[in-house]
Amino acid sequence: MSLNTMQYRGYTASIEFDGDDRLFVGDVIDIADTITFTGRTVDELETGFATAVDAYLDWCAERGKEPSRPFSGRINLRFDPWLHREAAMAAAAKRTSLNAFLVACVEQGLRACHAQSGRTENAARDVAARLPGRKRGQPTTSADVAAKTASRRP
Repeated sequence: MSLNTMQYRGYTASIEFDGDDRLFVGDVIDIADTITFTGRTVDELETGFATAVDAYLDWCAERGKEPSRPFSGRINLRFDPWLHREAAMAAAAKRTSLNAFLVACVEQGLRACHAQSGRTENAARDVAARLPGRKRGQPTTSADVAAKTASRRP
């Protein structure tokens, strides 16, 4: 199976190809609810994705239910105390917040992961577009995150 993603209206779907059924299968991946769709061609898959997301949003609106949205950007991490201390000390040594330090670490890890999977051309843009205070397509670096965090301190 080959794994790819596509986006529509802020939702991201993972796409797999089922060779036995000769069918593309998509699942929206970053929400609590379940949205799935299929297609035999790329055009059918794109149409199926849009139709499934639109139907989900309509279903929620009809019932007065708040649609499940992609991740908020907040995450509660659990570290061993020694790792928490090491990360805090490394952040302090770089004169940045622990949050900015961890964001930079995750960004670096994602770039490495994308490079291994062949997504090098868009990896930096995709990661950067989601960093705090950035608009899609606007370049950024880990230093920008650290500077923005530092500028908020008294």
